[in-house]
Amino acid sequence: MFAVMTLFAVLVGFAVLAAVAAVGAMVLKVAFKLVLLPLIFVMVIVKIAVIVALGVALIAVIIPLLVIGTLCAAPFAVGFLLR
Repeated sequence: MFAVMTLFAVLVGFAVLAAVAAVGAMVLKVAFKLVLLPLIFVMVIVKIAVIVALGVALIAVIIPLLVIGTLCAAPFAVGFLLR
């Protein structure tokens, strides 16, 4: 009789454990959706901001190079055109 009661207690304990695990899994699923969806949105905005910042930095590097190139090449171009 004691063995049957022990088996029943183990069965009930497992059923409670399974129910708590199922509820916990659902709560985690909802929590991940609530946390990760805005986080993904923020990551997309950050990615766009990084791309824009790199583009601005690239333009900021190219403009002085064009100016320096023009200053260096202008005498040769004028000499070539006046020949």
